[in-house]
Amino acid sequence: FVMQQLEQIEAQLDQRDTPRGPSAEEMKAAQDMSPEDRDAMIAGMVEGLAARLETEPDDVEGWTMLARSYSVLGEFKKSADAYTQAINLAPNEFPLHLGRAEALLTVLRTEGKPIDSETKAAIDSVSMLNPEHPFALYFQGLAASQTGDVARARSYWERLLASMPEGAPEAASVQQMIDEL
Repeated sequence: FVMQQLEQIEAQLDQRDTPRGPSAEEMKAAQDMSPEDRDAMIAGMVEGLAARLETEPDDVEGWTMLARSYSVLGEFKKSADAYTQAINLAPNEFPLHLGRAEALLTVLRTEGKPIDSETKAAIDSVSMLNPEHPFALYFQGLAASQTGDVARARSYWERLLASMPEGAPEAASVQQMIDEL
């Protein structure tokens, strides 16, 4: 259920009128490249976009594309930083806040760390724009449980559970987390 909500937000990002990625000619040329050359070409394109944004910083679509590109490359801290730039230009764009929070959470997950203050603030910004969004409820509950705030964690996760469709496979996991509090 939570993943379906995230996919809907991703689809909203995909519906924008921003030209995406390489041209048809570049795609054809990339098919004939070795994996190393292809990776170098992609990295060069991302670096080129980053350089362009340094001279044209008011391009919210460019920052969004850069953030997504960094995520694809597995550079999640850079992705979060690019999302921050986009958010500065479009502070009420929910998908940007969600993307930043996801990138920061991925950094923490790969490092095996609990939710920190920067990531908590990013999750809270998602919640400020959509207080009942499943992503916000889940991770606000997780952050509260990690700090020992059982009542707050329970409140978030109970709201999440109530928002799930009947029979959602994740419901049992959420109920188990509530029970373990």
